[in-house]
Amino acid sequence: MPKCFTIGVPLRQLYTHMKTSPIKPAEGNSSRFSALLNEGIALRILFIVTFVFVFIFHTYPLGLSDFWWHMNTGRWIWENGGLPVDDPFLYSSTSPLDVRASQILRGYPLFQLIIFGAYTLAGAYALVVLKGLLMTLFYGLLWNHLRRNGMHSTLALAIVGTLPLLFFRFDDFRPQVFTLIFTLLVLQLVESILANERRGIATKWPVLMMLPLIMLLWANLHGGFIIGMAILLVYGMAEWIAHRRRSDALSEEAYRRFMKLAVFSLATALFNPAGISAIWSIFTVVSGPFAKVIDEFLGTIRYFEFHGVKHIGYLIVATAAVPAITLFYNWRKLSIPHLLLSILFLAAGILSFRFSLLM
Repeated sequence: MPKCFTIGVPLRQLYTHMKTSPIKPAEGNSSRFSALLNEGIALRILFIVTFVFVFIFHTYPLGLSDFWWHMNTGRWIWENGGLPVDDPFLYSSTSPLDVRASQILRGYPLFQLIIFGAYTLAGAYALVVLKGLLMTLFYGLLWNHLRRNGMHSTLALAIVGTLPLLFFRFDDFRPQVFTLIFTLLVLQLVESILANERRGIATKWPVLMMLPLIMLLWANLHGGFIIGMAILLVYGMAEWIAHRRRSDALSEEAYRRFMKLAVFSLATALFNPAGISAIWSIFTVVSGPFAKVIDEFLGTIRYFEFHGVKHIGYLIVATAAVPAITLFYNWRKLSIPHLLLSILFLAAGILSFRFSLLM
């Protein structure tokens, strides 16, 4: 029997020793493994409890009057097989509609059909459950986004569990929920595609096609689709600059593939009832005199001061500062477009409560 060259013990003797002597893990390694296992179990429990709370928090009766107008407009679209030219529920409606009225009337057809369909199939309970599911999906995406940017999972869960209590104004079922969801989806999808391309991994076409599909749906759900267009333009411009300077640039093939995808996704967003004029009309609504008489367009702190609870505004800004600090602490790991968009979202959220959840 040949010897084992490393320790000089016959292989048969070594095998007999291993068979008759059970292996005992080192005490230190065992306790460390148990601690990690217990931490993983605790995190899973905390995750489940947090998101059950988020879901239940958003499952209460609908009260916003705008919602019922949206739902009945969806009923009108379904029954008449087209979009209304004038508001069918306003006797004083005049033609032609101004930019703001046209955007409100024709800017949410898919959202209106979805909620009318849910109500037709299962009544008001379906609307409440759908609202809870959509808000839970948003907070789930937000939790994932915070983790991807370097925040500890437990801290991210603490923020997710706190935000619904602070943003009680976002308690009703509104088309803005799709803008919140799609903003995170587009941002994470674009960054994932670019990260894979830089590692030489071509993204599969079903995943690539998710981007133009999201933009198409978004443009027919809510006017916030211009945020998705801004994300694509910022990343497209950054890749164009990198390609020209040959600095951390994609390969030629990957660059062309991404730019074609970005252009195609931008083009699909124009397939909405208003076409390209929807972009201009949204800016007109946000910057026009109408915005000056709507409390949601006040700054976040000013908004809560207006409603007599100014301290909540400060709490929201303080909560938003936590992921902002984490983000800028890990700035070396982030792309310039990501940092730029984060600064813009933070500024928009502070300057207008309507966009505060984007912080």
